[in-house]
Amino acid sequence: MTKKKNEDLSCQKTEVKQEQVQDIESKEEAQKEDINKLLEQARQEAEDYKDHLQRLQAEFDNYKKRTAESSLCSRIDGICDVIIELIPAIDNLERGIEAVKDKSAKTGMELILKQLRKVLNKFDVCEIKALGECFNPDIHHAVAKDEESESENENKVTEVYLKGYQRKTKVLRPAMVKVTK
Repeated sequence: MTKKKNEDLSCQKTEVKQEQVQDIESKEEAQKEDINKLLEQARQEAEDYKDHLQRLQAEFDNYKKRTAESSLCSRIDGICDVIIELIPAIDNLERGIEAVKDKSAKTGMELILKQLRKVLNKFDVCEIKALGECFNPDIHHAVAKDEESESENENKVTEVYLKGYQRKTKVLRPAMVKVTK
């Protein structure tokens, strides 16, 4: 009988062990599922962060480009504003050179004018060609009509009252001119 009890006990122990193994295996399986869910959530979260970061980088790149462009436009506008203010002083200096009689004073004024023109050239500012050219309302401002001219060509500039200036393609001041009828 003892043998039978031992066998029963052994069978019971085996059954208990099998149940424990099954419990452990089912717990491990549940843990694996939980780990896989957490891993998938972490992957999704990482993908979301990556997408967000890429969008932020693109926005920042666009911001840098807009800021650089805005800065360049502001710089160009500032240069043009200063040159527009200098142009009347250049006109007056040219008139002064024509009016002055003293040779040394005239030479000094011419040197100053040369220096100012060098500054204008540095910033790509040039005089607008007008005399003998066809009238162009984009760069010329007609202030008089030449009624007496017997020129074959109409709308030709016959006299320049005030020089015009432009920086690259931007007209800073149109030339004030007299035009054939």
